[in-house]
Amino acid sequence: MSLSFDKTIKLWNLKLNESIRTYEGHENLIICLKKTHVNKIISADWNGTVKIWDMDTGECLKTIDGKGNINDNGFYRIRDMFSLLLERKSNN
Repeated sequence: MSLSFDKTIKLWNLKLNESIRTYEGHENLIICLKKTHVNKIISADWNGTVKIWDMDTGECLKTIDGKGNINDNGFYRIRDMFSLLLERKSNN
């Protein structure tokens, strides 16, 4: 996976050096990214917006509006979102 200045995430086939899928929807520069073991991607942008993506379809499953900048603490917020995602899955 890679992040770009065009505010997208790309999933790559490294053997073929080809982009498989592009995830679009952030309005600000994406600064944090985490792939989960349940085929989800969690991303956060500079404004603090967090998005949860279905890795297989590219669909944005949830958007949590941020309140201010995420900087060095962005990875902690993604970890917290990942924990929330797992907690909801185990409760279903």
